[in-house]
Amino acid sequence: MNSTLKVITDKLCCKSFGIALMLTCLNFICYAQDEKINKNTASINGGTTLLVYSRAGFNYERLLKSSDKRIFSRYYLNAGLGRFVEANGFAPAPIPYGIETALQFIVLTGTGANHLELGTGLSVGFVTFYKFPDPNQETENTITKANFLVGYRFQEKKGMFFRVGAAYPIGLYMGIGVSF
Repeated sequence: MNSTLKVITDKLCCKSFGIALMLTCLNFICYAQDEKINKNTASINGGTTLLVYSRAGFNYERLLKSSDKRIFSRYYLNAGLGRFVEANGFAPAPIPYGIETALQFIVLTGTGANHLELGTGLSVGFVTFYKFPDPNQETENTITKANFLVGYRFQEKKGMFFRVGAAYPIGLYMGIGVSF
């Protein structure tokens, strides 16, 4: 009985080792295919809707998947942190301002350096309402909004990139960054 148990245990160990070795090799093969494209990007962005909303911030993106054989060639997860001001034109109303965090899913089309950039996600703003003209009348609140973007991105597989487009709630945006 002990010899049968030992044989079964040895076979399971060999199979487990073989499966682990195959998965490790497969993992290296998959990463070797994406080695040409840098997996991280960092950018500084700014955007405005004239007299209504302005934002400046920092974004970090992580490449989730890339493929040269599909319409959507790159898939990114984007995390952003920025400062915003939302005004009511020239109306004397409370002016919200604060810090905004954003999490987006972004896809790029094309295989060259010119890409259509599409994204959607969620923004959370930590808002302070400043009541003009009395600065002592401030209230704080948290606002959650869906966000969307459509833009153009010039990005080669490595190095600097440039992006410009339209987004909600930002309006027109522009950014410059680096992939690493």
